[in-house]
Amino acid sequence: MKLKLLAQGSASQSFLVKFRKSTILLDCGLDLSSLQNFFPINEADTNYIARNGTTAQSKRQRCSPPNSGDKQPSSSGPFVQCGDDFYINSEPLLKTAVDLQDIDISAVDAVLISAPANLLGLPFLTEHAAFRGKVFALEPAIVVARHWMEELVAASKAYRSLAKSATPAGWMRSAALQQLPALVRERLMAGPAWRAPYSLAEALHCLARVKGLHHGQEVALSGGVVRVTPYAGGATLGGACWELVG
Repeated sequence: MKLKLLAQGSASQSFLVKFRKSTILLDCGLDLSSLQNFFPINEADTNYIARNGTTAQSKRQRCSPPNSGDKQPSSSGPFVQCGDDFYINSEPLLKTAVDLQDIDISAVDAVLISAPANLLGLPFLTEHAAFRGKVFALEPAIVVARHWMEELVAASKAYRSLAKSATPAGWMRSAALQQLPALVRERLMAGPAWRAPYSLAEALHCLARVKGLHHGQEVALSGGVVRVTPYAGGATLGGACWELVG
């Protein structure tokens, strides 16, 4: 057996397992900490926008675009500075916990999910044309993940309609990116690629490919060469510990 750690830390942990004739991906979550790089719209802002049709400035009095002194931020500016912090002033993008560009997606035979949160990045894998594998999770994990995916899609749609921001990825091509401190640029561009949020249709299509199992239900992979079985993980609803036998 070969076990490779793909993600850890603030992102959900993920491993690539090569066992017998099978290549198995353990978990495919999102790095939700990456959302902290985007300038938030709070409830007061959304109420102001609903009444006035523009981004509220009253809540941004301590914030300004890079190198602008005490000027108020432009609603179309790609970055906003608050004290020593810099935020992306655009619709939030997502990052998978696993850098999918480091994986031969066509070689993945199965994805095993250990918790609902570790399903959130799965649409970026299952909707890839090269993916032909199977996905397994406990049934409660699928139900919980569906609610979270729907909330994620709804939040992206609400931000898009309220903020009326420019092209979400436009900040990556802006000259203003090069004006940011080197450490900020490195933080924004390091790790897996930024991805536009998936649609509800993509999320539902992804979940339709996930086979729901119950505790102790054995499944054969690679023609029966490898058998996998989920057991109760205990840490969260739908959490699973997987047994691999070959």
